[in-house]
Amino acid sequence: IDDVEVIESAHPLPDERSVRAGAVIVDRLRRSPRSTRWLFLISGGASGLVEHLVPGVNLEELHA
Repeated sequence: IDDVEVIESAHPLPDERSVRAGAVIVDRLRRSPRSTRWLFLISGGASGLVEHLVPGVNLEELHA
């Protein structure tokens, strides 16, 4: 498959790689045409592997 990007991340606690993975997903969703159909397969561990923090919250606060 040509359109696969692997981003290694952290589990059980998210790290900067987890935030990058979240940013990549949000960017792809925003850039895709509205007609695009997405299929997300989310399994155990996703809470640490992909993270999109709300403004004003950092990783240390999330860990707490």
